[in-house]
Amino acid sequence: MQPVLDRLSDTRLGFWALRWLPRSDSHRRDWRILDTFDWYSPHYQFKYSGFEEVCDWFREAGLVDVRPLPYPICIQGRKPY
Repeated sequence: MQPVLDRLSDTRLGFWALRWLPRSDSHRRDWRILDTFDWYSPHYQFKYSGFEEVCDWFREAGLVDVRPLPYPICIQGRKPY
């Protein structure tokens, strides 16, 4: 599906079609394929609402020093002593 979506993205029809067909916008082709596969293949899928929600999960699990890392939604925390 991703190669077809990539070709469509440069056309006027593709611009409108992609508003209804989710796809990854990663600059790496291999990640676009993997992300799109993940979006269309699972029986159950949960999408978090953002960075703060993920930080809250870490804190609720008892982790401290919760902080973002330099990657999208990549967070680090540590178990207290």
